[in-house]
Amino acid sequence: MTVKERETESTEENAKEREDNAGERGTMRNDEDGTMDETQTQSHDLRSIEEPFDSVKNVEGSVVVRYGEIEKMKEARLGLGPGRGPNEGGGLSVPSKVKALTVPVASVSCGGFFTMALTQEGQLWNWGANSNYELGRGDNLGGWEPIPVPSLEGVRITQIACGGYHSLALTEEGKVLSWGHGGHGQLGNASLRNQQVPTEIEALADKKIVFIACGGSSSAAITDGGELWMWGNAKDFQLGVPGLPEIQTCPVQVNFLTEEDELGPHKVISVSIGASHALCLVSRSH
Repeated sequence: MTVKERETESTEENAKEREDNAGERGTMRNDEDGTMDETQTQSHDLRSIEEPFDSVKNVEGSVVVRYGEIEKMKEARLGLGPGRGPNEGGGLSVPSKVKALTVPVASVSCGGFFTMALTQEGQLWNWGANSNYELGRGDNLGGWEPIPVPSLEGVRITQIACGGYHSLALTEEGKVLSWGHGGHGQLGNASLRNQQVPTEIEALADKKIVFIACGGSSSAAITDGGELWMWGNAKDFQLGVPGLPEIQTCPVQVNFLTEEDELGPHKVISVSIGASHALCLVSRSH
């Protein structure tokens, strides 16, 4: 095994361990030496932002989208350049505009240590940590400032979702692309290897997907017919299918509603995944 192979394997193992522990010991911080340590969750008094956000469109993690611009409240790895803020870990206490992102933004999504933004024209930009190819640029070099994902030039994206160390994107044609860390099968490609660039999930190629979601190390997609498919980490039964292995590398349909539920005919219209659990919203037809 070469030095680079050992380094890659070590990085993947570290990411998998961090995902395993997500939600159990609290948040994670970036130390001055560049390592990531888990810390106990701390609570702070919640205060409102004094500046009125009359046109807030979306809130995700520590991101506020207003007037097509992004305001952020975290570290340099979140698109503010290499400078660090005054707080412990470099955090910023008030929103700061991501000036490098000069195009109108429609939605945002936050991963473990990276961020994605979808422009109003359907172009995907991202920035932040990239040790497990979370940015989908073909290398594992971190990106201080937002740039478009090179391999998606000319591909119109309609929805984005970030997991702990992986990403999903939904194309205008209803295809699901995945990339980043794959150690829990969360990429849906029948493998546990990391994926360097956005790649279509072949198991969903014959379906038209209308909604996607990511948890810490699991993923989900909803078809135009209201079917829910999930894959990835199933250690805590968060995929909702009895009898699955702890790692589910391919999408599996979630048929969790039965006649005993008295829902009758229904369609899944939305799903949200946490570190170790999931919820979905269904629509009934009478």
